[in-house]
Amino acid sequence: MKKPKTVAVIDESLCIGCTLCREACPFDAIIGAQQYMHTVIKSECPGCGLCIPPCPVNCITLKTFENNSQTNYTERAKLRIERLKNEKLLSQNQYEEQKKVILDGGSEIIEEVIDRLKKNKKDTRI
Repeated sequence: MKKPKTVAVIDESLCIGCTLCREACPFDAIIGAQQYMHTVIKSECPGCGLCIPPCPVNCITLKTFENNSQTNYTERAKLRIERLKNEKLLSQNQYEEQKKVILDGGSEIIEEVIDRLKKNKKDTRI
């Protein structure tokens, strides 16, 4: 017999879209953008409750559901940490590539931008 599953549930009518719950969730089980309502992906939420304390409007509760699929939540949390590390590394690599482009050919790029701006300025005069 399967155990009932406890998951976080966000009262969407109270959610202010602050993203604090999303940042606190180690399982990436909460989706939503800043200033917009958030929601919990039930299949991803282990019901740990870490999202509840940071919520400034107390719109998150834990609810129990009967359909429980067992998942290795610890493994998913480790994968999330690895993904975040890779994203940081990727952005560092992107920064280095952009820096190289600017240092190697930056003056040419700047001159092209200035020429385009001058041309656009001439085109808009009456």
